[in-house]
Amino acid sequence: MKGIGEQLEKQNKVMLIFLDQFENVFFLPEVLERITTLLLRLCDEGSNIILGFSWKTDLVGSTTDFPYIHRDSIKRSSITLQLKTFSRPETEALMKKLSLEMGGKLRKDLQFFLSEFSQGYPWLLKKLCAHVKTQRDQGVSQREIANTLLNVKDLFQEDIRGLSSKEEETLRRVAKISPIAISEVIEVFDSEIVQNLVDLRLLVRVGPKYDIYWDIFRDFLNSEKIPIQENYILRAQVTSILKGTRLLVDKKSKLPMNEFREELDLKEKTSQNIVRDMKLLRLASLKNGKMAIELKLPSSDQGFEEGLQKHMSEYLPRNRLVSNILDKLKTTKTLILTEIAEILEHSSPYISATKKTWLLYARIFSSWLHFANLATFDANHSLNEYLPGKQIRERKYYQSRSRTGMSFPTIQYRPIEKVLFRIVSAISTKKTVDWTGIPQSSISRSLAALEGLSLIKRRASTITVSKRAMEFVLVPEKRNEIFSEQALKIKTFRVFIQLLNDNQHNIKTHSQLSLALKQRLSLQLANSTAEAYVKIMLDWARHLFLAPGVYDKMHKGPIKGWKKKDDTMSLF
Repeated sequence: MKGIGEQLEKQNKVMLIFLDQFENVFFLPEVLERITTLLLRLCDEGSNIILGFSWKTDLVGSTTDFPYIHRDSIKRSSITLQLKTFSRPETEALMKKLSLEMGGKLRKDLQFFLSEFSQGYPWLLKKLCAHVKTQRDQGVSQREIANTLLNVKDLFQEDIRGLSSKEEETLRRVAKISPIAISEVIEVFDSEIVQNLVDLRLLVRVGPKYDIYWDIFRDFLNSEKIPIQENYILRAQVTSILKGTRLLVDKKSKLPMNEFREELDLKEKTSQNIVRDMKLLRLASLKNGKMAIELKLPSSDQGFEEGLQKHMSEYLPRNRLVSNILDKLKTTKTLILTEIAEILEHSSPYISATKKTWLLYARIFSSWLHFANLATFDANHSLNEYLPGKQIRERKYYQSRSRTGMSFPTIQYRPIEKVLFRIVSAISTKKTVDWTGIPQSSISRSLAALEGLSLIKRRASTITVSKRAMEFVLVPEKRNEIFSEQALKIKTFRVFIQLLNDNQHNIKTHSQLSLALKQRLSLQLANSTAEAYVKIMLDWARHLFLAPGVYDKMHKGPIKGWKKKDDTMSLF
């Protein structure tokens, strides 16, 4: 080699010899020693022969048998170049190779996911491309591969299938604590097994630590589930899907496509969107030109809606786009339509659509999240975070007037208590509120009273229950204290209690109390209206043990000291 170097020097030429996958030589001591000696001699001679070494930096070895001295000698005598991840042109070049092998152009969404999921790692891109080709060879369409996010679950299962029992056990243990410092690997795990996992690219080095090669794979190892499995844009309105699903449930049999379209009075393009979304949402199937229900749902109206809501609340979060919206909502608490449209557009760069179309998609996604009890979509077209355990959905009585405080209580104590019990029970059981036996007017007034007492908040068909309200229901001995505390914040009730205290030894009629209250508050109210408010507040005062002296009990029949009205007109 020295002689060759001299000849190259005379011709003003350089020869470069690259030893690829050199990490294998680190475990061959005799070969490594000879190559190291060769490199050092060539450096001393200043030869026109250059040795290059390509090896993985994520090697695992113990301090006793790993050849650190030889490795460091090679590094000190060399110029070190750290290879970067694939650039966009390099990634696209490899995907063009995949297109040629599959005999057809790759869909834009499929290209996006291959680029996104490979994270710039050449080996991972190659692995994912091979996985896509295998699925295509098995007859799976590109659309289905993209919608199921490359169907990576099969890829992960294939990764595990080739491992020994000890390797799989080690991999799962690492997944629970990863990323883990390199210095800890040798202390906790068998170095040879860890190196095998590194060689298989199931473990990768990230700075001074080892980690599972993909966070989705880590979740799979820990839970056997893929957190986000699908990717699709919903295009049909919620009401249209509900009508289509209801129709199939009622028919209880397969329905020819033309009949399905006629029953719902749909145009061709509209029906295609509805059928497509029903299939994506696993609600129905279309085979041999016939629609059939896939999801078992009760035929009763309430059972149908509750069953469908339950399915959607479990199924929708598996959609990558829905997951992105919900993740953002956890941070911001509220999103407007333009912000949701931006999330959808950013998450789907492979789709070309106008701003108006993205807004339409944002509205449809928001409506589905609202229906599935995953978020609340209000009249102001804003999407709000939904908090199970604190909130309950109530579509009949969600609208509330803008209130800065309650003027007068408009319903007696018992119905308010009953309504609050029903709401908390619904939250605990994760069901809709059972209003059986309570008149609609009582429900509306009780909800208004609870809101005025700051025990609940109503917004976008959602009732949010405060901590004090939960305590009121769950801790019976505190009920009077809690209700009294909130009630006395209402000025009219507070003044009314003062009025009773001032007259606790000299009982007054309802009419007299209402006149006195009007004077103290300088109110212009009809006598009958003021008297009705007095009766309600007296009921509150007695239930809360705030009614003093002669007012603390209910009285039946004429009360001693009360004068019979003498201003009635005579018949003659």
